[in-house]
Amino acid sequence: MLYILSQNLVYGWRRGRPREPSPKIGCLLLKEVRMHAVWSLFVLATLRSTWIYFSTLERLFLVGLSAVSIYVLLSTGTTLLGIRKVSASIRDGSGIEAEKMFILLRKRSSRMDKLVVAAFYVFGMVLFLGLQDSYITIDNSSTPLGWIILRSFEPHFVFASDVFFAFLALHVLGWFVSNSLDRFAVQTLTAPRSS
Repeated sequence: MLYILSQNLVYGWRRGRPREPSPKIGCLLLKEVRMHAVWSLFVLATLRSTWIYFSTLERLFLVGLSAVSIYVLLSTGTTLLGIRKVSASIRDGSGIEAEKMFILLRKRSSRMDKLVVAAFYVFGMVLFLGLQDSYITIDNSSTPLGWIILRSFEPHFVFASDVFFAFLALHVLGWFVSNSLDRFAVQTLTAPRSS
């Protein structure tokens, strides 16, 4: 759009015939076009704008990662609520029931961590399978082959950076839940028992 606008402003159109380009307008618009090219690199870095460049496998993985993220969020909430229930049942005096609930919470935390690790392994496989498509190019282009290949890596790098950020968030949540369970276990084991 900006290119068409710049061409119309530089060359102008009068009665269907182009005018001679104005050097001042051309220099200003050339700077705008360069800035637009630089800005387009930042715009491409968003997930929404690069969704069309992702392969089917990468799209399926993002849907699966969304499901894993929702599961981790729900599991984090139920685990933290479960810690409160366990501490309340310990205060009420039902230690055996609280111990069973604590073991279930620990298993849930372990399952959540294993699910994130398995998703990470699948991500590695999907990323490297997608990177193989970067070398498929059109032979009759005037652009150098190395530049075409480098440009085709860009959606894969955006995919990888977005997924790494999601994994960082999932890892922090898993670490928070595990740390809360460990802290709760230490507090209950070191607390004086009332007989």
